[in-house]
Amino acid sequence: MSEAQAIPRNGGAQPGAFAVWIQAVRAPALSAAAVPVLLGTAVAARDGFFAGGRLIFVLIGAVAIQAGTNLINDYYDFRSGADSNESFGPSMVIQRGLLTADQVWRGGIVAFAIGALLGLVLVYLCGWPILAIGIPSIAAGYFYTAAPVSLAYVGLGEL
Repeated sequence: MSEAQAIPRNGGAQPGAFAVWIQAVRAPALSAAAVPVLLGTAVAARDGFFAGGRLIFVLIGAVAIQAGTNLINDYYDFRSGADSNESFGPSMVIQRGLLTADQVWRGGIVAFAIGALLGLVLVYLCGWPILAIGIPSIAAGYFYTAAPVSLAYVGLGEL
């Protein structure tokens, strides 16, 4: 069987595609991206600078970058052997055969692309400083477990 054919290893019925991707992106952990955006929005609103349209771009972009980080982390943890069939992790979609490693990697790249595209809209609306936040955010998300940097494995992951 090829890696492209994901079959659940638990012998049970496979959940629907939407449920699998919600599990893969670790939906509950996406609040790590949403909370700072909402806090910043509250501060901006207090100071008279609230912009609803920009909030939507920032919120979706930040959540997309976090989702990409989670997916790429799962991919590289699987590839490096840090996560195996015996691991207890928040996603485990690769180990359970719900998605292939390549599907998870591509999903991460798509999520980062969505975040980047929304970031470019924000650069147009707000100026170049958005690039100073966005580019390092995507790079840190990708290299959280990806070689050659692997921030999580050298004690810099939480930075």
